[in-house]
Amino acid sequence: MLIDYAIKTRDDWEQHKHLLILERDRINWVAMEQAYKRSIEKGKFFCYSGGAGYQASTGKIHLERMLEAMVADPEWIKDVIDTGVDMTLGLFKMLIDQGYKFHGYWCSDDLGYRNGLMFAPEEFRNLVMPAHKKLCDFCHENGIFAILHSCGNFNEVVPDLVETGWDCLQPLEVKAGMDVVDLKRKFGNKIALMGGIDVRVMAEGSDEELEEEIGNKISIAKENGGYIYHSDHSVPDNVSFSRYQKVIELVHKYGQFN
Repeated sequence: MLIDYAIKTRDDWEQHKHLLILERDRINWVAMEQAYKRSIEKGKFFCYSGGAGYQASTGKIHLERMLEAMVADPEWIKDVIDTGVDMTLGLFKMLIDQGYKFHGYWCSDDLGYRNGLMFAPEEFRNLVMPAHKKLCDFCHENGIFAILHSCGNFNEVVPDLVETGWDCLQPLEVKAGMDVVDLKRKFGNKIALMGGIDVRVMAEGSDEELEEEIGNKISIAKENGGYIYHSDHSVPDNVSFSRYQKVIELVHKYGQFN
């Protein structure tokens, strides 16, 4: 149980920042080697996953304090975000230097909630976007795809995410206002899309509604490539195994290229 945050002020941050030392012990090398071997043997797409940006920083500073400081003391928050990104990239480079080959980088950074961004677009562009660009540039310099996971509604900054260099956006949460068809039409020639299939329809819709949800969206999203099937959020417990089998059958039916 989380009781409190040690970092509440800029002074607290300065006192704790020195603990964020880049060192080998931050990596579980045994688990890493096992995961890598399993991935290679099964021919899977292998990702480095490291949170960096806004969401990762809320693990150090309470979310409300973080949002307040983004306005009142942006230089402090920029330092927190940049320090986290440097740590993530340092560990990433350490793994690459040891010979591990990655197909993708998976970054979890929830920028939105149900009704929109967690903060103003200007704050994203000034504080978060430069950190994201640093991550994307590193990936592309090393031939690695950069994939951004963000729950919530982040429509306002999709053009910025494209400009930043992200190769793929996921999961495109329907109940928050993300529309994979609209995004495909606006940005489909610039960025790949993953997700956008409403889990509420999986759980509560009729067979006809499920087929309409999957068929209509995938038929458009797959045009000229650049779409990966995924649910728009975690699949809830009330979706049975047989129901999800039906989902996958429909994905294969409408995901085929003639």
